[in-house]
Amino acid sequence: VASDIAQQICDNVESSLVGKKLSSMYRVKTAVRQALEKAINRLLQPSTELDLLRQVVSKRDAFFGKRRPFVIVVVGINGVGKSTSLAKLAFFLKSNGCHPLLAACDTF
Repeated sequence: VASDIAQQICDNVESSLVGKKLSSMYRVKTAVRQALEKAINRLLQPSTELDLLRQVVSKRDAFFGKRRPFVIVVVGINGVGKSTSLAKLAFFLKSNGCHPLLAACDTF
């Protein structure tokens, strides 16, 4: 996690816990965990709605007959489900009349 994001998470957790009175260590642990979950969820929640299919189709149709690719880059560490997610996304796009092309690269 980038240091500025980590600081933002800590600040959110701190602001939600300051002034709370808790009776036991168990309640403190629970309160911290809940505050941390809320802070992370707040960061990960998109601020705008994403309609990927609409964006793909609109870019495809926007260039007066010249079909332009809609590029999606997926980056992540090994084993987190990138290939599985991309296969599902490609199937979704193909099922809706698009022509997905998948390309892969690796650093090994």
